[in-house]
Amino acid sequence: MVITVGGNNLVVKGAPIQLAITIPNQAPNKELAEELIIYLITPRGQGLMRSLGINPLVPAIFYGNISGAPPLIRVLVNSSILAYGGSGS
Repeated sequence: MVITVGGNNLVVKGAPIQLAITIPNQAPNKELAEELIIYLITPRGQGLMRSLGINPLVPAIFYGNISGAPPLIRVLVNSSILAYGGSGS
């Protein structure tokens, strides 16, 4: 972020912010939620985030029980776009 102090531009950088996404068990449209997550971790979704000033983590990291993940996300774990980060516990 650039702010102006005393007429001079100053670049201020903070620590990265991690965004976590989950699909609640009671979600009314789990398939659509799954498609959104897949979109966000693909190059096209990463491009959208970059255009909004967000630097995506590449590959994205999956935490949790892989066998409990939705099928399309489960097959992406340990690919070039989604790494396994552990059980998260």
